[in-house]
Amino acid sequence: WQTHWFQQPIDHSDPGGNVGTFRQRYLVEDDFEEAQRERERDGPLLFFCGNEGDVEAFANFSGFLREAAVALGGQVVFAEHRFYGQSLPFGRDFSKQQTQYLTVEQALEDYAQLIRSLVADQRSVVVFGGSYGGMLSSWMRARYPKLVFAAVASSATLRF
Repeated sequence: WQTHWFQQPIDHSDPGGNVGTFRQRYLVEDDFEEAQRERERDGPLLFFCGNEGDVEAFANFSGFLREAAVALGGQVVFAEHRFYGQSLPFGRDFSKQQTQYLTVEQALEDYAQLIRSLVADQRSVVVFGGSYGGMLSSWMRARYPKLVFAAVASSATLRF
């Protein structure tokens, strides 16, 4: 994996950005065969919606996504959820005033902005997740149908 960082607003509903920004960590798969590294990847972006934990833990147990990326000529990205792992908007301050920004809506917009920065409408995006992350992936497809082509939600409890 290669570790990358993306600057996110803490509050996506504040157009002035008065609350500030934070660095969201994401991992990009770099373990492709040499032949695939040499050719242009035109397959889908396989985007893992991180949930409550360090993104590296999820990446280390997701061999299916790497295999799918190789088969499809795509690329895998694992995004870390705000307030988890190293994506901490206020450091280790988890007070009520700070955690008001720990919402599904804020997390979904984090993922949407990160995806837009990575694909620029150049390729299809399939989002993945399990449990809460699976719920996030299905909500990504529902909320951003022009950005997300498909969602795979494993063990997600959904109610529409």
